[in-house]
Amino acid sequence: MKLTDNSLLVGQSRVDITPHIDISMIGHGEDFFTGFKDRLYATAIVFLQNKKKICLITADLIGFKSNFTDDVKARISKILGVSKNNILLCASHTHRGPNIVYPMVKNNNIRYIEELKAKLVELAVKAHGKLAAASIGSAVGKAEIGINRRLPVNGKIEFAPNPDGAYDKDVMIVAIKSGGKLQGVITSHACHATAEPDSVISADYPGQVRDLLQKEYGSKTIISFLAGCCGDVRPNGPYKKEGWNLPITEQQIQGYSQSVINAVKNIVEDKNPELNFVHSKLKLPFDRERISLDQFEAMYSETAKLIKNEATDTIRCIKSLQKSIELNKAGSNIQPKSMDVAVLQTGKIVFVFLPGEVFTEIGLQIKALDSSRTIIPVTFYNSRCPYICTSKAFAEGGVEPMSFPWFGPAFPFPWSASCEKIILKRISSLLEQLTTKNAVRNNQNL
Repeated sequence: MKLTDNSLLVGQSRVDITPHIDISMIGHGEDFFTGFKDRLYATAIVFLQNKKKICLITADLIGFKSNFTDDVKARISKILGVSKNNILLCASHTHRGPNIVYPMVKNNNIRYIEELKAKLVELAVKAHGKLAAASIGSAVGKAEIGINRRLPVNGKIEFAPNPDGAYDKDVMIVAIKSGGKLQGVITSHACHATAEPDSVISADYPGQVRDLLQKEYGSKTIISFLAGCCGDVRPNGPYKKEGWNLPITEQQIQGYSQSVINAVKNIVEDKNPELNFVHSKLKLPFDRERISLDQFEAMYSETAKLIKNEATDTIRCIKSLQKSIELNKAGSNIQPKSMDVAVLQTGKIVFVFLPGEVFTEIGLQIKALDSSRTIIPVTFYNSRCPYICTSKAFAEGGVEPMSFPWFGPAFPFPWSASCEKIILKRISSLLEQLTTKNAVRNNQNL
């Protein structure tokens, strides 16, 4: 392929980020790992066209704190000369990975975190060194991995399987080719990576799918996973009245993988896709009136009873509720929280990057904003935050709307029910910016 300024260049790389088992995990408590099931990886994809450069990093981790991403992005920016806003860190949200969010020295987390930062920077540099002319195409497959986990019972929401609830069965698939050969496959699905119940290191179902795809395409093909809007969807494992047995079946994993393999065979790549990127800050408001002072104090009292062996997750919740009570008593105003959002376009493919755990219903609305392009919502981008629920979910209640104390004092009140509309309006605006940019560029080329 003859290279021009308009040629799209893509470089990819992968690195093993599996920790030793002598480190505390995060997802279902902060115990130490007891064993190992499969390895954790991070991948980097660098896009370059007309001096526009974007670096996308994906990792088998539960999520990132903002100071972690700020440090990694600053280091990559300095080496590669790419804007920090153009560096995107996304987590698969596996609940069987190392605790990089709330580390303690005695748990060896801090040492691992510093090693991880260095690995991610080196990973981006290696991907940049592999830049080559590329073509990109997309397809949509199907999976039966998940099920909605908000079940209405007697006017309340229980944490249980709801077959009538929203679940986006689409598997979003992107194939990257260079020199006529498949160089990378990106898959995305809107289901929590929480299928593994044991205290073992695991990338969960995204890793199991990746392993099957790796066997199909060979070790040189980079397989990346991006979590979709899965805030209210978890793996559809067997359910019993006394609890939810999480493990999904081998048949479900194979079904997901085969759907990807079948789709990739029929993808027609865009050999000269237009690259565009727009980053924005989104201000999400809190609802300080939703919970009374008496309710906060009752929550504090109940949470205090949970403290055992100085578990940092419980202590964090206590500190958050202390902050909530302090602000409530003082009648202090609290400013909206600034969060990153972004859209990345390669031809007719548009990735929409969102923070935190976004409800599936919001993801479906985002995908419907533009039927002329393939919209791929991506969550767990850059930094963690409480669940971003629909306005309906806030009215219904349940676990997710009340999750905010577990994310620390930075989130002293629940999100406002208006967040759903704010996000959809901003994403619609960013998509419109892409359309305007393309229109201007096309007119200039006439």
